[in-house]
Amino acid sequence: MFISRKSLSRSVHDEHQEQPELVETRGGNLCTSVTVWRKSLIVTCKGFTVIDSNGNLVYRVDTYVGGRPMELVLMDGSGKPILTMRRSTNLRLVGTWLIYGGEVGEFCTSEKPVFYVKKSINILNANSNVLAYVYRRSSDKRYAYVIEGSYSHRSCKM
Repeated sequence: MFISRKSLSRSVHDEHQEQPELVETRGGNLCTSVTVWRKSLIVTCKGFTVIDSNGNLVYRVDTYVGGRPMELVLMDGSGKPILTMRRSTNLRLVGTWLIYGGEVGEFCTSEKPVFYVKKSINILNANSNVLAYVYRRSSDKRYAYVIEGSYSHRSCKM
């Protein structure tokens, strides 16, 4: 008996399927479940692939250099750059990222960052959650969003 490897693995199809229409809700939350796969679809890159519950490719996050990435590109399912995330070069204990619209370079849609992200980790408690505070401007005192992640539970929520 011969079993095909393809039948044992999940596949992502690059078909131009009609995306489900998201309905705006007032006072409610719009939630969806996605699978984040720690694998780039491009052989020479490191990154993540995000797949929705129907198996459709939703997002890709790729870095084009080895080692600790200084820049990540978030793309939609068709490969169009949505955001570029650059690690700040200042030396701080807190990780800081600058988020630009589109791809940084000739296709960049914004010269100034559209968001600033500051990551906070409690190094004394290994099981604690990671918090990332998202600001609209670097001078803002109040954050616009909080992203909470847990390495031990392999989860993330905004």
